[in-house]
Amino acid sequence: AGHPFMDLMALEEEPSPSAGQELVVRVLGRLGETSKVVPTTVEPLHRTYFRDGQVCEPLPSLTEVRSHAQASLGLLSPAHRRLHQPQPYPVAVTERLHGLLTELRQASH
Repeated sequence: AGHPFMDLMALEEEPSPSAGQELVVRVLGRLGETSKVVPTTVEPLHRTYFRDGQVCEPLPSLTEVRSHAQASLGLLSPAHRRLHQPQPYPVAVTERLHGLLTELRQASH
């Protein structure tokens, strides 16, 4: 307990999930299967530093980036961090993003 259990990708216009609120998601790599999850903690993972070719937020230093990466890796379960046969870390998408991805795949065939 106490380790992140999944990352969730959503469309930019979708509201962020809330702790304690049930979500229906699709875990990448599990065809056609939906899962219900109730996050206890939600942490935004995406930050926009550039928009329309302009810096919109001060860029972190390399030291800050390295420290953040080390801290993030340290939060993962040892099962995901081990070098020998690590457990895959699940990444899921929202229903809306899944619909868009499906539409794009079908349009490309």
